Amino acid sequence: MKELEAQLLAIQHELHEDRDPHDGKSAEEAYSERLNNLSLTEGGVQDGEVVVKALLARCLLWCEVIQEKYVSSNPRMNSC
Repeated sequence: MKELEAQLLAIQHELHEDRDPHDGKSAEEAYSERLNNLSLTEGGVQDGEVVVKALLARCLLWCEVIQEKYVSSNPRMNSC
């Protein structure tokens, strides 16, 4: 999990993006909100950069969710 997160953070750095702060919310709540706000437009094509940045933000949030739920509660997973 840590390797995946490191790769995602490297991509984020290349895109000159900041990490989604989601102040006052858990990573899971922020991830859920992002999914609810996801709009798939029929017949329309979204800008590739917008799609990549949105997907990157969701992947980073998902890493946080996994770490909060599983890695921190299971010491064997700390090496993941």
